Amino acid sequence: MLAIIGIILELRNILGQPFKLFRIWLGAIKNYVIIYTLLFAFQQNKAYWIFIVFIELMLSGMLVGALSPKLQKIPLTTRYRTTLICLTLGLFLTYTDYLYLLGTAITVFCAILLGKWARKQVPDKYSSID
Repeated sequence: MLAIIGIILELRNILGQPFKLFRIWLGAIKNYVIIYTLLFAFQQNKAYWIFIVFIELMLSGMLVGALSPKLQKIPLTTRYRTTLICLTLGLFLTYTDYLYLLGTAITVFCAILLGKWARKQVPDKYSSID
């Protein structure tokens, strides 16, 4: 939730003049999903969830690559706002056992999508953030 709050606070910079800190927040969200899944899966005795989340990461990356050119037709502000809403929804879905994997899939997909758009807005050739 702190990452979402940070992204919302940076929204004025993102939409006006994109800012590198946005990409760091998106990386924090992906790291949260991976680390929390490790802890939560072992606590629930569902170690197979770890593999599912990594498969979600892989499939989300491939889906973003396929959908991104088609979504470029939508105005940037609409894309960011809609994706941030979906990202927040995905994080809320991770609070229940039954919808946890669906929530992580939505969260990872939105974070990768936003990261791709942010890289296009502010290419960073000299940083290792990616």
